[in-house]
Amino acid sequence: MKTLSALVVLSLAGFAQAQPTQVFYSNFDSGQPAELTGYGGLESVAGFAGAGNTGDTFTGDLWRNDGTASVKTTLTLTNLPAHNSVSVGFLLAFIDSWDSTNGSPAPDWFNLDIDGTNFLQLTSANASGNVIYAGDQIYWGGAGWNGAWWDRAFDMGNEALIQSIPHTASTLTLDFYASGDGWQAGIDESFAIDNLEVIVNKVPAPGAVGALSILGLAALRRRR
Repeated sequence: MKTLSALVVLSLAGFAQAQPTQVFYSNFDSGQPAELTGYGGLESVAGFAGAGNTGDTFTGDLWRNDGTASVKTTLTLTNLPAHNSVSVGFLLAFIDSWDSTNGSPAPDWFNLDIDGTNFLQLTSANASGNVIYAGDQIYWGGAGWNGAWWDRAFDMGNEALIQSIPHTASTLTLDFYASGDGWQAGIDESFAIDNLEVIVNKVPAPGAVGALSILGLAALRRRR
């Protein structure tokens, strides 16, 4: 009977965990999604093709932003289902001569704001400097843009700072942009994203979990 009790408790704990629902995904291979606005455009993934983790690699096209500092690419989602938190994932490419925070000229920053709050400010040392985002690096080589510098890419789906962010609103805005006094833009420095995904996580209300507990205990009593 103790074993059965433990199984019921574990089952109820599973019900109480977040239930993820994908509310947006684009690999940009079918064109620009309506939810994506602002600066940037579709380009081939070029030498990034195949880079990534199993089931999450660069393919076809990506979305590249080579604009000046603070020029944003914006994803806007509306009519989200009820949820308690959101998680964001994407592949991020640092293209051409990024100079980190201590190269020349520097600093160069990639930023992600969520509903107006900055959640990520990252850099790479492609051309100079030595500070590099310490994430899940999936590519380092000549991907085929300017050609003078090697390019670097990361899987941001493994970045804890943008997983399970408390959020309950029915709308969500993601802003992707570059910044920094060393930012040169154009063919000199740019960034790109691919496989952009947004997931909302819903945790059952306490009352629902309590009801499940009562049903589980009742089932145990009937079996005694």
